[in-house]
Amino acid sequence: MKKYKFQNAAMYDLWTTLSESVNGELDISSIMDTWLTQMGYPVVYVNNISNSELSLSQERFLLNPAATDDAAKSPFGYRWDIPFTYKTSETGDVKQTTWLSQDGSEVSLSANVGESFWIVGNIGYDGYYLVNYYEDNWKNLADVLISNHYAIDGSTRMTLLNSAFMLARTSIIDYRIPFRMAEYLSEKEDQLGPWKIFLHHMKYIAEMLARTPHYSKLRAYILGKISPVIQSLGWSEEGDYQTNEIRLTLLSAALQLGDDSTYQYAYNQFEKWKNEPNGMPGNFLAIFYQAGVMRGTVENWELVFEYAQHSLVAGNRHSAYASLATTNEPWLLQRFLDMALSGNVLKSYDFSRAITAFEYSQLSRTMAFNFMRQHWDAIEATHGGNPWAMDKILRTFATGVNTEKEKNQLTDLFSNAAPSYKNSVERALDLIDTNIYWANANAEKIGQLLDLSNTEGTYSYNL
Repeated sequence: MKKYKFQNAAMYDLWTTLSESVNGELDISSIMDTWLTQMGYPVVYVNNISNSELSLSQERFLLNPAATDDAAKSPFGYRWDIPFTYKTSETGDVKQTTWLSQDGSEVSLSANVGESFWIVGNIGYDGYYLVNYYEDNWKNLADVLISNHYAIDGSTRMTLLNSAFMLARTSIIDYRIPFRMAEYLSEKEDQLGPWKIFLHHMKYIAEMLARTPHYSKLRAYILGKISPVIQSLGWSEEGDYQTNEIRLTLLSAALQLGDDSTYQYAYNQFEKWKNEPNGMPGNFLAIFYQAGVMRGTVENWELVFEYAQHSLVAGNRHSAYASLATTNEPWLLQRFLDMALSGNVLKSYDFSRAITAFEYSQLSRTMAFNFMRQHWDAIEATHGGNPWAMDKILRTFATGVNTEKEKNQLTDLFSNAAPSYKNSVERALDLIDTNIYWANANAEKIGQLLDLSNTEGTYSYNL
């Protein structure tokens, strides 16, 4: 900042200055070019070569394994300069760093690879890459999480769970691995990050299984994970930030999954809120709105709508609007969609925000999908010139779509997409291709994994 005070500075001036700050030991400009001039990000593979050696290699991560990876389209052949940070069972809390080069060469690590040895990479979730391990290491990491999860810090547990679920989603590893990695959560995890990652991936799997017989088993599995923690934390607002956020996150998930005890408590609080709108715990208001609308009367729906119309608190207003899409009444969902699109009741710019609320359930997603097909001309006329809004709208409509029939319907609908949002259409169709791949490759496998529960509702995913 001081060097270029009262001057113009370009991006490469920043890289040069950063290189100077480390005495020229790193060519920051060359490193950053690999991250800024090519699409995507890598997965680092950790392989066991011998009892004394590990190897590291990289390749581009593709969310849709059926997609083509034309290295010629990248100036670096989809290879990156990667600062790979790691810890091992031998080094304890000591973080080490080694570099993988854009030339794609493998890197060797010396290690005493015994029966209980483990290595974990991307410490603190600082790097923009996934990490895949040889299977014995996945097993040992899962054992560590169960026996002493504090051996791996909370942020690194996040990247560990995220890598496992992302790699399984693309069939690079078997889903047994992330399910095994998640076994420790309900009894051990006291950090928000790992819970967020777990529920994020469960949400995707739930969307994919929503129209299959396996959904009920997945619902039971997720509730089995979060219910013990909910029972322990309760509905109070006691505890630090992490505790309160975990409580709110898990209660929201339980309500969305239709847990009866969560719903009943939240609905009772909604009834109190009707008489004391300013006297309820602020953290739980969104849950109370949802419970009041979800299985409630049309009077409840209209009450929340009126509140959203007149609330001066932006956060409460947006939560109330979003809760309107949780109703189980199709005609109320249709009414909300009509009002959102017309712009007469909701401001027109709120349509892209309102439509994201329709990701809540299979019913709301189906209603939104059909609504888009029926009213595409009006949606395009109102929002087609706003690429940001169209991107949100199209991604919402693509959520949960995983059949060729639905894809063909949308492909026909978007055949004359305007240049202003054509890229958003391509991204939405790519997402649907990914969903179709996942459904074909993983739906039955997940169903079989969920069948591994015993009569106590626990699961064992031995590696």
